[in-house]
Amino acid sequence: MTVWKIASRWSTTGTKASSVLEVFKRYGIVFAGKEQERIQSDVQIGDLIAVSDGKKIVAIAKAIGKPTAITAFELDKADQGDFYRPSTIAIRVEMIFLEADDVFSTRIGVFHKIDTHAGRIKQLYEEYLQDNSFQIEAYSWSLGFNGKNPESIMLQPNVRYVVPIYQRPYSWGESQIKKLLNDLMRSFWGSDCRSESEPMFIGTMQLSKAVAIENEGRRHDIIDGQQRLSTLTLLLKVLHDLYRNQSALLGELSFDWLETNVNRGISSAELHAALACPVHESATNPYIRAYMIIKRFFEAGEYCQEEELVSLDMERFVRYILSDLYFVVIITHAGLSKTLQIFNAINTAGLDLSHTDLFKIRFYEYLSPDGDNHKLFNRIDELYEQIKSFNIEQKHSKLTITQALELYQLYIIGRYDLAASLLKMDAGTFFDRLLDLLLGVKQWDGFSAKAKKVILDIETLSHCVSLMIAWHRGRSKLNAVSIIWTRLVWRSRYTKYWKLALVGMVDTGILDEAEYDALIAKFGAIALIYTVIYDKQVNEMFDLLKRYAELLSKKDVLTCKEQMDQKRNTLKVAFSAKIHRPVFDNEKRKNTLCLLSAAITQLKISSSPSDIDRLIFDAEIDIEHIQPRNDDDRTNRAQIRAAWGDELNALGNLVILERSINRSVSNSTFTEKRKGYSRSKFRILQEILSDYPVSFERSDAEKRRATVVDGIIKFIYGS
Repeated sequence: MTVWKIASRWSTTGTKASSVLEVFKRYGIVFAGKEQERIQSDVQIGDLIAVSDGKKIVAIAKAIGKPTAITAFELDKADQGDFYRPSTIAIRVEMIFLEADDVFSTRIGVFHKIDTHAGRIKQLYEEYLQDNSFQIEAYSWSLGFNGKNPESIMLQPNVRYVVPIYQRPYSWGESQIKKLLNDLMRSFWGSDCRSESEPMFIGTMQLSKAVAIENEGRRHDIIDGQQRLSTLTLLLKVLHDLYRNQSALLGELSFDWLETNVNRGISSAELHAALACPVHESATNPYIRAYMIIKRFFEAGEYCQEEELVSLDMERFVRYILSDLYFVVIITHAGLSKTLQIFNAINTAGLDLSHTDLFKIRFYEYLSPDGDNHKLFNRIDELYEQIKSFNIEQKHSKLTITQALELYQLYIIGRYDLAASLLKMDAGTFFDRLLDLLLGVKQWDGFSAKAKKVILDIETLSHCVSLMIAWHRGRSKLNAVSIIWTRLVWRSRYTKYWKLALVGMVDTGILDEAEYDALIAKFGAIALIYTVIYDKQVNEMFDLLKRYAELLSKKDVLTCKEQMDQKRNTLKVAFSAKIHRPVFDNEKRKNTLCLLSAAITQLKISSSPSDIDRLIFDAEIDIEHIQPRNDDDRTNRAQIRAAWGDELNALGNLVILERSINRSVSNSTFTEKRKGYSRSKFRILQEILSDYPVSFERSDAEKRRATVVDGIIKFIYGS
C-alpha cells in the first residue's frame, strides 16, 4: 500500500477561495491537473491518499477505483469548475475526515508520494476505520469566562457552533424566552432585585466531535441545545445594541460563533439579519421576533419586578452571563446514528425524533457518510416537502412519508429476497434496523447476509413518493371495482399491503392505472380470503406477499398474476364453506364480508367510484342483525336463539346500517326496524324492504345467506 498526497486548492497560489474540497466530499473523488501520467500509472486501487487543505492534512482517502479523466464522473453543472476537462485525472475514493486534534502539516505540492508521514497516515486510517465504538466527553462549560478552567468556555476564538442541516428551525416563542429571562434575572439578583448572584444551570448541550476548519479553528454541530444557545446569542446581541456604551465586555463581542444550515439557507439568512446592525422588525423571521421580545423586556424594565425600578449594572450583568451560566456539555465522538442514540437517551428539549425524522437523518448519513453534502440532504427534504405540499393542495389528503416508506420496504424485501418476516415490521423499525446493519451499528435478527447487499438510493425513494402522490391524486379515476378491492384490503388483516399493486412501478415511478386495477383485484381477493378463513394474520400470507413482491420488483408481472389466480382458486372451497357459517363474532370477517355484499349490491344502481367510496366505505356503520340477537322482550331471547341457531350470526341475518339508524332501531321487531331501514341510503337495505315486506324468518335468512354468498363468490371468481 503506497501513500500519496493530493492538494485540494485549484490555483497556482493555493488561495483558500480556490478550494475544491467540497467537490471531493460531495462526489467521493479526488483529482489533480498535474502529474497526470504518474497518477495514472502509479496509483493503485487500495492506495491511501492524504488530502490537504492548504498546508494541513485534513482527510485520508482510500482509492477504490482506477485513475481516469474527471469527465467520466457526472458532476452537477454548478460544480463543474475549470478543472472539469479531460486532462484532469480523478480517482474514486472512500474518504475519512480527521478530527481537529489529528490534523497535521505537511509540505506543499499538488501531488506526490509520502514517505516521512506514511506510517502516521496508515495508523490514523486504521484507527478511524476500526473504531466502531463511540466516545463521550462531558464537561461543565460557561459562555465566556471560567476561572477554574479557562479552556472550558463556549465562546473561544475560531470556534463555530453549527445547527446541522437535519435539525428544525429556531422556534422559541415569547413564553420560552420570557421564562429563560426571568430565571436568569432571579439568579442574578433574586426576586427583590437586591440579592447576591448565584450560578445558573442552563441545561445539557450535546455537541458533535470537533471538525477542523480554516485558520486552525474547529466546528461543532449542535445536536441538542440549539434553542437555548440561539436565545442567549440574541440576548447578548440585544444588550450589545442597547447598552454597549455601558459595558466594555459588550464591545468585544463579535457574534460570529453561531451558524445554521437549516431550511435550505433560509434560516442562515434569518440569523444573519438578526445579528446585523441595525435590526429591522420582521413578522416572519423567528430570530428577529425573539430579538424584539428580549429588547422589549429590557426597554420596559421587565427585568425588575419591584415597584421602584432598580438600576442594572450592565458590566456586572454581562460578566455574570459570560461566567456564571453553566452548561453540561456532552461531546460525542461517533457517527450520526450513534450520536442520535445518545441524544435520545439524554434528550431535553431538542428536535422531536419521530421515526420519519430518524429515517431522514440516517438515510442522509448512509448516502453521505461525511455528513457534509447539503444538496443531498435538501433532495431528501424535498421529498417530505412534496408530500406536505400535496396535502395542502388536496386539503383533505392524509398522505405521509410513512406510506412511501411502506412501499419502499415492500420493494426492497422483494428485490433483495429478504426474509418474509420483515414484512411484519412497521416501516420505521424496518429501516432503522436495516440502516443499523448497513452503517455497521448493529446486526439484528431476521436480517440475513442478503440484507448487507441492499443498496438504498434517493431515486428509488423519490419514485415511491411520486407513486403515492400520483395514486392519491388519481384515486377518483379508479374504477369502482378497484375502489372496492382497495378499501377491502384496508379493512382486512393486511391493511398496508395494498401497496403491493404498486411495487412493479417503483423502478419508473410512473403510475400505470390499468396495471394497478388488475393487480389490486387479484391481491384484494387473496387478502379477503385469508382474512375470512383465518382468525388472525398467518405466516403463509406473508410468504405469499414476499413472493409476489419479488416477482413484481423484477418486472415479472405475468407470473405474479398467474400465481395469484392459482392461490385464489385453490382456496375457493374453504372460503365458500367459511362464509356459509356464522361470521359475526370475528370483527374483521363480518366487516369485510358485509361491506363487500353492500358494495356489490350498490353496483347494481351505480358504477361511480366516488359513490362507492363515499357511500359505502366512508360511512359510519354498524353490522346490523336483522333478527336481533337480543330481543327487546327478554323472555323471548332463549326461544329465538334456539329457533335460529347459527343462522342468527350468519351472513343472511347481517347487513351494514348507518350507525345513527342502528342506534334508533336497536333490538326492535322487524316491523319496527323497517321504519328505520327506510331512511337508509344503502341499496342493500332497500332490497331487504322490497324482498321482505311483512316479516323476516329463519327460512328467509337462509335464502338470503345463499344469495349473498353466491354474489360474493361470483364477484371474486366470476360466474
